[in-house]
Amino acid sequence: MISTVHRAKGLEWSRVKIMGDFRFKTDEDGRKTLPDDEKRLLYAALSRAKHLMDLSDLKGDLLQVFNDAKAVR
Repeated sequence: MISTVHRAKGLEWSRVKIMGDFRFKTDEDGRKTLPDDEKRLLYAALSRAKHLMDLSDLKGDLLQVFNDAKAVR
C-alpha cells in the first residue's frame, strides 16, 4: 500500500519506506536543517513501522542535518 504521511497517521504497517520528499532547507551558514513542521511530519512517518523502516531515500539529508547540528554545539 502507498500512502501519504498525513493519511497514515494512526495506522501501522510491518514495513515502511520513507520517500525523500521532505523539505530540508539550507541556512545562511550552509547548514542543512529541517523546519519544525517537517520534523513533526517525519516523526509521524517514522512511527508507522512495526518491524522494518527504510530511510535510504533520506539517508544523506538526515546525516547532514545531524552532522551540521553536532558541529554547532
